[in-house]
Parts: sequence; C-alpha cells; structure tokens
Amino acid sequence: MVKTNYKEVQYHKSIIVIFMSLLILTALLFILKMGSPGKLLTLNSFLFFQFICIMILGLFYKMEIKIIDNILSISFGIGLIQKKINLFNIKEDSIKIKNIPFYYGTGIRFTKHGTLYNTSSGKAVSFTLKENKRFLIGSNNTSELINKLRDF
Repeated sequence: MVKTNYKEVQYHKSIIVIFMSLLILTALLFILKMGSPGKLLTLNSFLFFQFICIMILGLFYKMEIKIIDNILSISFGIGLIQKKINLFNIKEDSIKIKNIPFYYGTGIRFTKHGTLYNTSSGKAVSFTLKENKRFLIGSNNTSELINKLRDF
C-alpha cells in the first residue's frame, strides 16, 4: 500500500497573476475590435498567444513536494515537469536549511549551491546525494521537511 509521508503544495502566485492578467488583457483587446482585419491582433495571433499563456500557466502554476514511501517527488503544475529522488541516496549529514535570495528567481534554477526548485525566495532545504549532486527545495515548512528526510 502506498503511504504519503509528506505533502506540500505551493502556488506560484506571480506566474498566476501575470499570465491571468495577460489572458484577460488580450481577450479585452480582441473584443474591443483590436482584432479586426488589418489590426495588430488577428484571430490567429490572439489564439496562439492565449494557447501559450495557458500552457505556461498549466506547467508552472504550482509546485508540489511529496514523500511517498521512500521517494521524494517535486513536480510543477499539472505534473509534466517533475523530479524524483530516492531518499536512501541522500547523505543524511548534508541536509540543512539555506536562505534563497530573491535574485535566484523561481522555478528550476541551476545555482552554485545545486539545482533549486522553488516558487518564491525564502528558505529552502538543501541536501547532497551520494553521487554528489546537490539540490535545494524551497519550502514553507522547512523543519518538517527536514525531519521527514532524516527519518529515512
């Protein structure tokens, strides 16, 4: 039987606000006759732009961190982008909390401290795998996540 030991969902508020605003703005421009023939926004460009915005929203609107049995899973959006890590591969003495500065951005980033998965700046759980790959996972519950990682 599959047992979920930990689950955290973080919504990527800035992505949601930006792309929902773009969707609404382009729809309003198209409705207000800016989409007439010979104008800047044709039906094809309108539909293409809407499609791209919806795809980006679907791929990145949230980040979900789960520990199921002995697997740590980090996924974005609807789950097409994900990373799975076997907890037995984590060096226990490497698990710690790191502060993530705002200029590291959000999403998946390659930093000098390792691969970062986050939706906002703040605190992250840092760890190293036995093959010396380093990861940082942005979390609102860093102490609880560290405890769950150390349980294995």
